[in-house]
Amino acid sequence: MDGNTLCLHSENGDIFYDMTEFTEIRYIPYFGCCAIEGTCRNGVTEICRGDMTVSAELQSAAKRLTSFIEGRGIGETDPYTKRYCEKCGRRFAPGSVSCPHCVDKTVLLRRLLPFIKPYILPIALSLLAVFAISAVSMIAPGISRTLINDYITAKGIDTGDSKVFLGFITLILAMAGTGLLGTLLSVLRSTLVVKASTGLLTDLRKTVYDAIQKLSLAGVSRRTAGELINRVTEDTQVLRDVLVNDLPALIQQVIIFVAVTVILLVMNPMLALVILLPVP
Repeated sequence: MDGNTLCLHSENGDIFYDMTEFTEIRYIPYFGCCAIEGTCRNGVTEICRGDMTVSAELQSAAKRLTSFIEGRGIGETDPYTKRYCEKCGRRFAPGSVSCPHCVDKTVLLRRLLPFIKPYILPIALSLLAVFAISAVSMIAPGISRTLINDYITAKGIDTGDSKVFLGFITLILAMAGTGLLGTLLSVLRSTLVVKASTGLLTDLRKTVYDAIQKLSLAGVSRRTAGELINRVTEDTQVLRDVLVNDLPALIQQVIIFVAVTVILLVMNPMLALVILLPVP
């Protein structure tokens, strides 16, 4: 807008409209496309047209032009009509006006802390169970190594020595015990995770639902029913999975990787370097 003149850029050149000549501006949806039409003394004029991917932008433009011809000013661009991030140029997710690549992650984590705080005990215990499961998984290979090298390969059990046989049976029982202990720890961790995740998911959905209830009618109408339902169900479910499933699994894998690396370096540094060399 330049004063009372609306300038539109097109492939055939710039088009200018004197907005003081228009008495009404309308957004018209068609099949597969949409347009902005204006009524003036010469009749109905189509100001611009586009496909349905720009329908939100055209609706916002029609409202702003209507505000202008009614003497209330051009107004501000509706932020919910923005489709791309101004920083990186990536397209926003449907119903969203924030870019997950450019948003400050630390701010989001701080906003999650009040939801995690009531369930800090079961989450902490589940993390301890993750450490214990990782430790048990490291013990089993050592038992298998001793069993194979000292008894099976060396044929120690063929000597008929009762002490050797007792040691062999002890290692077999130790392997079974570590497997049973790992299973019990996994069950304990799953129980704690279910307890924490259920409460966390309920609180998140209640908070999102309350936020939707506080939206104005215009704020609700900007989004489809499917987008609102996804906010309450799908998005909160994804966040819950990250906090109670993916994060502990990541921690467990990091612990195992560090432990295996240390064991390899102690046993055979050259072999450890050869194994770790292809690691990105």
